[in-house]
Amino acid sequence: MFVVADVQGFRGRNGEFVLKEAAFIHDGEMTSFLFKPPYGWEELPPDIRRTNIFLKSRYHGLAWDYGDLAYSHVRATLRQHMHGIVFVKGADKIRWLCELAGGDFHIVDLHQFGCPTLQRLRKTPCLSAQTNVIKLAEWLKMYICCEGLKSLTQTK
Repeated sequence: MFVVADVQGFRGRNGEFVLKEAAFIHDGEMTSFLFKPPYGWEELPPDIRRTNIFLKSRYHGLAWDYGDLAYSHVRATLRQHMHGIVFVKGADKIRWLCELAGGDFHIVDLHQFGCPTLQRLRKTPCLSAQTNVIKLAEWLKMYICCEGLKSLTQTK
């Protein structure tokens, strides 16, 4: 049917998005993954390190060195869990997922249906993709009850 997804990450050597955590809810079950960094912290320029320290302290609380899966598994892992319609909050996350995963799926931004910001949904500033995806799925379930699934699959 559909998947709700969220990602958290850092900036890489050249300012690109480096995925750290991905979380998905499909058929009411959550799956999440933490990826090892593609290279060492010491390989990041000082300005990128400062940005990443800010991201850790203000957004997700994850350390650069955390992770269970090799970064080389990002594309295959995302493709395995993203299929059909994938609901995500925010244009940046949509762009990152498309760049990292490619594949046969249709991403829909929950923002276009009036989904509040993640900060408002979770009521705390610093939580993981797991928490975000749970809150997004709860909001989506409530929206579907009120508006119907048909309105979600039509482009606004």
